[in-house]
Amino acid sequence: MPRSQHRWVFIFLFTLAGLTALALASPHELLAQNKFQSIYEVRTDAKAVGGNYVKARKKALNAAMRLALEESIKNIIGPEEYEVGPARFRSLLVNAAYYVHSYRYLDAYDNLEAGTSEVNVEVTLYSQALRQKLSAMGIFSGIAKPRSVAILINEKGLADSDYIPFWDLAPVSEGFMIKFFQEAEILIVRRQDIGDAIQSKNLLKAAQGDIGAAVSIGSQTGANIVIVGSAVTRPLGDLAQPGPKTIQVSLSLKAISAMESKVVAAKSEFATARALNGRQAESEAYEKASRKLSGFFLSSIRRFWEPKVAQPGAPVSKPTPQPGTPGFMEDM
Repeated sequence: MPRSQHRWVFIFLFTLAGLTALALASPHELLAQNKFQSIYEVRTDAKAVGGNYVKARKKALNAAMRLALEESIKNIIGPEEYEVGPARFRSLLVNAAYYVHSYRYLDAYDNLEAGTSEVNVEVTLYSQALRQKLSAMGIFSGIAKPRSVAILINEKGLADSDYIPFWDLAPVSEGFMIKFFQEAEILIVRRQDIGDAIQSKNLLKAAQGDIGAAVSIGSQTGANIVIVGSAVTRPLGDLAQPGPKTIQVSLSLKAISAMESKVVAAKSEFATARALNGRQAESEAYEKASRKLSGFFLSSIRRFWEPKVAQPGAPVSKPTPQPGTPGFMEDM
C-alpha cells in the first residue's frame, strides 16, 4: 500500500475509535466534566519498537495529550510558576486523557526511514476542570486574593494616537472604575501591580471579550474577578472651533470569574458631557458612565460572591470526578 494511503487509513481508524469512545460515554460522565474548553494543536512522534507502528501512534497520541495539558497549565498559572516545581504536575500529566474532551488528527504518518510514527493532533481540553483541580491542589494559594478585582480597559481617548502599547495607556475610564470600587471597599489588583506578568496580546484579547484570556489574567495575578473591555471617546462637533466642546464616550465591559471561568456580568454604557476644554468634557463623561457601570457591576459581583444556598427540592449537583475515575478516554 502506498505511504499516503497507509497514512489516511490510520487517521480514519483512530478518529473512528475516538468518536466511538465518545458515543459510549454515559451522560453522567460527560456532564461531570465542565463545558469550558480550550484547544491546542500539538505535533509529536514516538519510536516504533519492533516495527509496531500502531502502538507507536498510540504513544504519540498520549504524548500529544500530555503536551497539550502542560501548555494549558502554563497558560493558566504562567510559565514562571510552572517552572518553580514542574514535578507538582506529574500526576496531572500522567492522567492527561482525563481532561481531554476530544481530539482529531490533522495529520499522521509512519516514517519508515526514521522508524517513528508522527502525528499532528488537535486536542480539546476541559480547561475549567483543570483549573478546579489546580485550585484543589493549592496552586493558586500563594497568589490568590479573596474577593479582589482587576480592572483593565483598552481605551481610545482624545489624546491617544492610533496605537499605544497597552501598558503605556492611562485610561480615564479605568481610573474612575477603580475609584468607585475602592470607595466600596473592594480590593483592587492594579495595572501597575500586574507588571509584565501578562502579555499585552492576552490583555487585548481579554478586552475584546475572550473569556479564556481573562481567566488566565485572574489566575496569574490572583484577582478573583477580572473586569475587561473597551472605552471609546467621540467628539460631537469640531474640536477646532472656539467655544465649549461636547464629548460622547462609550464603555463596554465584562466581569469574569477567574476561578469559575464564567461571565458574572456584562453591560455597556455611554454618556455625554460639555465643557470649555475637550479633555475636561471627556473626563466628566467617563465619570458619568463609570459611575453607572460601577454600581451595576458591584451589585452583580456581590451577589456572585454570596454563599450559594440550595433551594428546597432543587437537584443536588454531583462533584466533578477526580483523575483516576473511569472516563471515555480511559482506554487510552
